[in-house]
Amino acid sequence: MSTFRAQLARAESSAELMHKSAFTAEEVAELFQLSPEVVWQAIWHGELRATILGHQICGIARTDLLVWLRANSQD
Repeated sequence: MSTFRAQLARAESSAELMHKSAFTAEEVAELFQLSPEVVWQAIWHGELRATILGHQICGIARTDLLVWLRANSQD
């Protein structure tokens, strides 16, 4: 896939992601150009609330994501 087509596909998928009410850690990482490890660490350290079943991160509510983003933008 050409670079332009790849960028267009990412932009379209990001636009779709922005309208979701819950996200995976990988989706959060993609949306905000973070390493998934940063998101996972925030969850495991209690900085970012998420639904966890066993050792699987199942979802991050939009409201919890916004709280975490606001808290980290003030650093």
